Amino acid sequence: MPRAVLPTTQAAVAAATAVAERHGRQVTATHDIGDDQTFAGLHRPGAAPGPQSGTDWTHQDLTGVPHEALLEFGGVPTVSARLFDHDEVKVTVDGVAFEDVPRDSLPAFLDAVWSGLAHTRIHRFPPGLTLKVAVPGESTYSELVLRATPWINRIAR
Repeated sequence: MPRAVLPTTQAAVAAATAVAERHGRQVTATHDIGDDQTFAGLHRPGAAPGPQSGTDWTHQDLTGVPHEALLEFGGVPTVSARLFDHDEVKVTVDGVAFEDVPRDSLPAFLDAVWSGLAHTRIHRFPPGLTLKVAVPGESTYSELVLRATPWINRIAR
């Protein structure tokens, strides 16, 4: 199944919300819009429009306005997704942060977690625990678990 193309943060928020609703999860969304609100706006030269720069929002192309969002999903495991302006998503699953999830893969990643395709691997040497999320049609995402929770212990293989 080809993954959906999500060209904007709003499209990704809508797709993630639809997946959450399909799995019976509550979603709380917080949006940061504009150069003065987003992380991306802090790093762009001349980013803040206003009287000093002679730029007026009413005459600008609004597709260039940075938009970031934080999605928090109810239920077990605890899941949150921080969508950044430049196609970056940080998904945290029960305290384990996945920093490298592409925005287009977010809905499939969430579906995999809630469909039971996430599991942990115990390593004997060096000792450790890894959370793996197997997204169908994509590579498996893996991150080191620093603190085991009851949910993480329950999905051990």
